[in-house]
Amino acid sequence: LWLLISLTGGPGSVLILGQDFAGTAELLPVLGAVLYFKSGSYALAAIIVAENKQRQRVIVQAVSAAINVLLNILLIQQMGLLAVAWVYVISEGILWGGYLVIAARGRSVNNAYGGETPNAEANAQGES
Repeated sequence: LWLLISLTGGPGSVLILGQDFAGTAELLPVLGAVLYFKSGSYALAAIIVAENKQRQRVIVQAVSAAINVLLNILLIQQMGLLAVAWVYVISEGILWGGYLVIAARGRSVNNAYGGETPNAEANAQGES
């Protein structure tokens, strides 16, 4: 869906909605990347909540929001709406990356009986 919007979103919006929406032709290919990051962030956020790591999630959100505000202040005067679109994509990318790090860090896998399975290193050494 992201690739489809990125490749056809601009011309497609003008074709379907008319010339009044020609301004979106520049924005939709950029904003298409948000779908990629949002879908990943949604799943990663569920993992973070399930692992009770919400505090770390809030830190990532605060960093993303601060960078968003700073970039908007610096870029909107020069680039207009295109800056807003790019800053939105960057912010979502920061969330996605931060969530990925949190979700991947310290993961343990529970077996069907509720016990923690030995890690791969212990299995490689023959320890259980």
